[in-house]
Amino acid sequence: MHDGIIADRYAKAFLEYTDAHGKSKAVADQVSVILSAMGRLPKFRDSVTGEYVLEFEERLSLLKSALEPAVIEESLVNLYALMNRNGRLEQLRMTLLDYLVLYRKENNIRMVMITSASGDEKITGIAGMMAEKEFGQEVVSLQRVDPDLVGGFIIDSWGYRLDASVRGALEKMDKGLKEKNKRKV
Repeated sequence: MHDGIIADRYAKAFLEYTDAHGKSKAVADQVSVILSAMGRLPKFRDSVTGEYVLEFEERLSLLKSALEPAVIEESLVNLYALMNRNGRLEQLRMTLLDYLVLYRKENNIRMVMITSASGDEKITGIAGMMAEKEFGQEVVSLQRVDPDLVGGFIIDSWGYRLDASVRGALEKMDKGLKEKNKRKV
């Protein structure tokens, strides 16, 4: 059986379980933190997914440490123990990613990428509010810095782009002037 199918089945069952126990939001928040740590720290990812030879309790301790000072949700510990027992820890990352996708879809939450020139929290906050208004739904944003924007921001989400950057405005103005000059010739 393909790893993606296995991860998807675990994720669907886990979401049903957390929904039934009223824990899906808390678990989704913790899953986001764990996935972020896995992305930034390859040794952490490899340790908790079974790449390194560690005892289960050592792996679980590492997983818990990613969430400190918060206490890991019991249902997340149970999922981790189940996947360990079934020899499926190598699918943990994909399972957690699938869980987040399913959770966000179920709760009408849209992912957006906000690119700003400086990474200023005030600007990314404004961009986040604009995205929520534009899409009419809650957004979860990832931030990226691109100094070439000069100022402002760009919002990208599922093939949609809102360019409110200085660079974008200058490019638009340049294009308009070129079009205007073509007509005069």
